[in-house]
Amino acid sequence: QLDAITDIPQINELHQKLMQNSQLARWEKTIARNRAALELEKARTHPDISIGGGVKRFNETDDNAFVFGVSIPFPISDRNQGGSMEAVANLSKSHEEQRAARIALTNQFNQIFTDLVISFNKIKEFRATILPGARDVFDASQAAYMEGKIDYLNVLDAQRTYYESQTEYLETLVTYHKAKTEIEGLVGQRIDETESFSHNTKGYDHER
Repeated sequence: QLDAITDIPQINELHQKLMQNSQLARWEKTIARNRAALELEKARTHPDISIGGGVKRFNETDDNAFVFGVSIPFPISDRNQGGSMEAVANLSKSHEEQRAARIALTNQFNQIFTDLVISFNKIKEFRATILPGARDVFDASQAAYMEGKIDYLNVLDAQRTYYESQTEYLETLVTYHKAKTEIEGLVGQRIDETESFSHNTKGYDHER
């Protein structure tokens, strides 16, 4: 129903739902995966400690002895420096890409929300003043023409103004519904499903 419009929820409420958008949610998984990769690369930088033991026989004295040994490689340099640096870079990159995605999505949302609010307010203005006023002028001009007070050109001017107002009103309704649909796509929920904002405003009877 083109004439049916719904009150717009508060922008803060919609922003909270926007942050759950799938375009942003996937970055949490990417960051978690890159963080796990970094922890693995860090673990690989620690030297491997070898422990061994056994029995050794000394032929000179004909004795046996238990031998226990510990081998600790001396870390002269980072054994996995390249892998660690790459993991750090990947994690940092995923954070930056998440931030960029959040900014882009928020900017897109703000622009559409602005269109939604502007069109919603224009619709109410059309219904309250513009359409009724244009129709009254058109009706009055017809009556004045019938009484011989004005010529027909004045009637045509009033008629054109009234029809143009109707056309602009319908275009504004289309803009409103387009913006509403796009907002609902971003937040993943129909606006009129929110209980506190389920009031529908009936359309203005603009047909003659």
